[in-house]
Amino acid sequence: MAKLLQLARPQFLITSVALFTMGASWAIILGSPFSLVRILLGYLIVLPAHLSVSFINDYFDVEADKHGNPSRFSGGSGILLEQPQLQKPALWIALLLNLCSVGFGILFLLIYSYPLWFLACVVACNLIGWIYSALPFKFVYRGYGELLTAFTTGCVVPHWAPW
Repeated sequence: MAKLLQLARPQFLITSVALFTMGASWAIILGSPFSLVRILLGYLIVLPAHLSVSFINDYFDVEADKHGNPSRFSGGSGILLEQPQLQKPALWIALLLNLCSVGFGILFLLIYSYPLWFLACVVACNLIGWIYSALPFKFVYRGYGELLTAFTTGCVVPHWAPW
């Protein structure tokens, strides 16, 4: 269980917290009423999606990780290299986290009467976590990984903030 927690790399969640908070703050500055419940439910869409990326990337990058040295910021956790029996659980955890993200997106949409494009955005962002390193796209290996990450974390996540 401790290795699966390490695989999640929770230290990177500060990024999504900061960006989501920035988006929520901007919405409030622009006149949306403050609602802590709405903000927390909105972040419950982002949190599992962000966590799933660590599991997805480690799962699909096992072969590449054999040839590199992980750092604190890149190169995977190394957990699936040390314990290959955790590969399937990592994949299932990633899928479960994506389903939770979409489920919270549906709940948010129903409670706050958001348009369907909001749910489409939630689904698309969860898919971006997969196409970053999964076949057939593997954008990270084609030189588009940084662009995809910048778009998702710089544009999309702040816009998920519930205004």
